[in-house]
Amino acid sequence: MGSGLIGHVKRYLARSKAERQLAQLDDRLLNDIGLKRSEITTMIWGK
Repeated sequence: MGSGLIGHVKRYLARSKAERQLAQLDDRLLNDIGLKRSEITTMIWGK
């Protein structure tokens, strides 16, 4: 996705979008993809 500041911003925006999209799924759908709601942030950000 690129390096430097622009690359960091693009990665941040992509991760933020993914986190929002996953948070909108219901628990049944999250379970279908092997994810618990409490794991979303860790999965996206690695924290």
